[in-house]
Amino acid sequence: MVFFLKSILKVFLAVIFVGNNNHAEAITFEEALLGTIGLFAIIFAFRGLIKLIKWLKHKKKQ
Repeated sequence: MVFFLKSILKVFLAVIFVGNNNHAEAITFEEALLGTIGLFAIIFAFRGLIKLIKWLKHKKKQ
């Protein structure tokens, strides 16, 4: 679990510091793959949460 969260953080930082090698740290393929999957999972979870909140507000109005 810690490795998975660390991978997500490394990929997130790599995306932020694109082109700036001073802050970049070497990322293995496994870390990059897990981190990318984790970032997409977080994005889709927030999208789902927003849709759920909108749906609940709409249902409450009815």
